[in-house]
Amino acid sequence: MTAAVLGRRKPLYYYGWTIVGACILSQLASLGVTVNCFSLFLGDWTREFHTPISSLAFGVTLFSLCCSLFTIPSGLAADRFPARQVIGLGLAGVALAHLLIGFAQSGWQIIAIYVVVLPVAICFSAAIPCQAVVSRWFVRRRGTAMGLCAFGLAMAGVVFPPIITLLVPAVGWRATWWLFGGLIALVLVPVVYFLLRDAPTAEEGAAYLGPETAERQADITIREVFARRNFWAIVGVFLPVQCVSMVAGVNMAPLVQQRGLSLQTAGLLLSAYSVAALVGKFASGVLADRLGSRVPFALVAVLAAGGVALLGLSQHAPLFFAAAVMIGLSQGHWTLLATATASEFGPQAFGRAYGVISALTPIGSLAPPVVAYVFEHGGGYAATLAGLAFLSLGGGVVAMTGFRRVAS
Repeated sequence: MTAAVLGRRKPLYYYGWTIVGACILSQLASLGVTVNCFSLFLGDWTREFHTPISSLAFGVTLFSLCCSLFTIPSGLAADRFPARQVIGLGLAGVALAHLLIGFAQSGWQIIAIYVVVLPVAICFSAAIPCQAVVSRWFVRRRGTAMGLCAFGLAMAGVVFPPIITLLVPAVGWRATWWLFGGLIALVLVPVVYFLLRDAPTAEEGAAYLGPETAERQADITIREVFARRNFWAIVGVFLPVQCVSMVAGVNMAPLVQQRGLSLQTAGLLLSAYSVAALVGKFASGVLADRLGSRVPFALVAVLAAGGVALLGLSQHAPLFFAAAVMIGLSQGHWTLLATATASEFGPQAFGRAYGVISALTPIGSLAPPVVAYVFEHGGGYAATLAGLAFLSLGGGVVAMTGFRRVAS
């Protein structure tokens, strides 16, 4: 057997999977309590601070908008600086936010932390820098790696709420925030910092890198990102599916109750939606490895269109569950956003391109209030949901015809 063949043999273990694991830990720490468990603290905060729930919830809206201000800077940082520094400092900011919330003496202070501290900390420790470093470790099996990263992030919504519901009655909400803040600062920051490396050596990555399919353009400008035809194709399929996803997450309960079903049924539907989203995020990465990103993107667009159309027509629980599962599976669009961006811009410019696209995601948050407004003014749900279905189908057409070449 020649040395060349030996050099191409896949190693027993590839360190890139450790990179994926470190990124999952970072994202769990960033979003597990702050985002996925926010609603579980509202009762205590309202009673203690006499702050309306609506005011606290508005803080999350402001938080989301402020996050969009830091997606591009975090992407640029992910391309220019070592991942362990970017993500480590972001996690340190997340730990600080946990500790500050534990010391809060009023509702406005909590809102201020969510608006001023957390957007910066989360943008520099979650999806953008994490997927950027993963993109540098994988070409072959890139979709699987990015799907695992997204899958692990989605698991926060499954794992953390039961833990919080046990901790808060036992130790109080302040101690819960301090406990997680200390865990992040003293355990996760050192572990993630130690595990992260920016790229494999040539020998180490031989079995997982191979020839790049996209140009490596480390110096690509934001203007050049906007000039790419494939950038607009990615946006054109991603945003319609994102609108459907946001509508399902926000409007599911009132829609179901308007059709005569119970709040408990709505809760079960959201659980089914979340489980399907876990499957969709991982499965879409596996499909992207086999088929490229174009066909899976079209598939999630069709799933979103079918699911939201069924949501508008359903009157009985089984059909609602089918709709929830279809829309949940379409959550694979997050994984495909990462794989298609990596294929088009290459790992060296991934961060800034992914940051630019992520800055556009708040557009999807406009759909839920529009749907609710039309319903409240006598328009019902059917027309707006049908419009979203056609919009998603249009995204599927863009996926199949708009890409200059198949993203892989």
